[in-house]
Amino acid sequence: MSNIRVTYSGLFFFVSGMITIFTGLGFMLIITRSLNPQEYGTWTLITGLILYVVLIQPITDYWLTREIARGEKSAKTGILSSGMFSSIGIVVFLSLAFFVGEQTDAVQEILLFAVILVPIFFLNDALASIIMGFKPQITSLGKLVLEVSKTPLAIIFVYFMDFGVQGVILSVALAHIPSIILLGYFAREKITGTIKQEFIKKWIKLSWVSLYPGLYALFRSLDLLIFSLLTGSVIGLAFYAAAWSVSSIVAQSSLISSGVYPKILSGGKTDYLQDNITKIFYFAILLSAISITFARPGLFALNPIYEVAVPLVIILTMRFILDTFNRAFEEFLIGAEKVDQSSKSTFKNYAQSRLFVIPTVRLIQNIVYMALLIVVIIFLNSSHSEFELLTYWAILGTVTTIPITVYLTILVHRKFKVKLDLKSIGKYLIACVIIFAPLFVLTESYLEYNNSIIEFLPDLLVFVGLGVTGYLFLTYVIDFKTRIFFNSIIQEMRNKLK
Repeated sequence: MSNIRVTYSGLFFFVSGMITIFTGLGFMLIITRSLNPQEYGTWTLITGLILYVVLIQPITDYWLTREIARGEKSAKTGILSSGMFSSIGIVVFLSLAFFVGEQTDAVQEILLFAVILVPIFFLNDALASIIMGFKPQITSLGKLVLEVSKTPLAIIFVYFMDFGVQGVILSVALAHIPSIILLGYFAREKITGTIKQEFIKKWIKLSWVSLYPGLYALFRSLDLLIFSLLTGSVIGLAFYAAAWSVSSIVAQSSLISSGVYPKILSGGKTDYLQDNITKIFYFAILLSAISITFARPGLFALNPIYEVAVPLVIILTMRFILDTFNRAFEEFLIGAEKVDQSSKSTFKNYAQSRLFVIPTVRLIQNIVYMALLIVVIIFLNSSHSEFELLTYWAILGTVTTIPITVYLTILVHRKFKVKLDLKSIGKYLIACVIIFAPLFVLTESYLEYNNSIIEFLPDLLVFVGLGVTGYLFLTYVIDFKTRIFFNSIIQEMRNKLK
């Protein structure tokens, strides 16, 4: 029987995630206000290149979580394997950086310097995958430590020493050290025994299973590279990334379900899923309202130059709402898949399982997304402004996400027999409108847009705080399930204090 507590783990993830928003805010403000759009676009491109490289991580990380959750002693072997694959990642990254540096206005030397991030990311994620299998809440703590560490390092290397993009790279690299130490400390109890070749053989043999889901992630993330290569500029990426930063807070709502995946893997019951989905709606509605209501001041805070990207924030917020549920539903379904537990499972068994079918549908979705994006940019690049192209990009990403959302929703309903709690969700929406509609008017009327971030940010946070407090209070008053949820949180805190 699993000892993973879904509500506790999910709440731990969510609270940590919300804290990282504020801790990461300092880091974002430093780099967006210290770097010009060309430099910020270069950093955005680097994050995209890193993402392409780490796509081979699942060869080990994918199985580590599943096996650790089921009691297998594969951690030490996983750490070694992760180091081996990071060497491949270094070679791939250097090749990509050289090519992209030749084709865009990004500084090639800076792109190549970012290779130091590759082995660090591999090690950190391997440790997180181990811990995810038995203490999932600790991975959020590691992320929190990482985000807290980035800001003071950025102050040193980006603000005071003016190292530019290189300073951002150094800040991120060094910030991973305390995270790795923390994750390593908690993972130590699992990193025991000997290195077993049978694990490596299994992972390599089944690498098509673990890597296949990464194909859709690859196609999805190619949009950064496609846009920069077809336009020949990274400046547009800066505006897109700024809008992405403001709207991405919605993604934090999926963290409330983070404990579900290892819980299902370890054989736990699934009668809590419907309640978990309702909780996702609760926080997704709140965070979406924050993102849209404060789109303009949020962008202004990053850098006044990005204020024009408000339409992008609104569109991307819609995309993040869909992605939030897609992520949760996919984890529910894949966690319930048992095909990999049998040594007798054949290629056909895997091909017919959700481990293969869901990534296939995802892959088709993102191939369509990339194809449409390429066509739009090629045909409209000469006759439309860069910002118009960014808008079409955001719309395509959102629209092509709708079919997969419908598909996963149907599968979850069939597999787990869950139904949406429309009554509670309706109350959340009503509370959202009541609180944030007048707050939007007040913000537009009374918030003074001061170029001094020290003066502007506290005023902005007051308005955000009013919105959050109002929503939490009103939903507590009008919704019985919210009161139960809040009371369970209080009880959990009391138990921890005892």
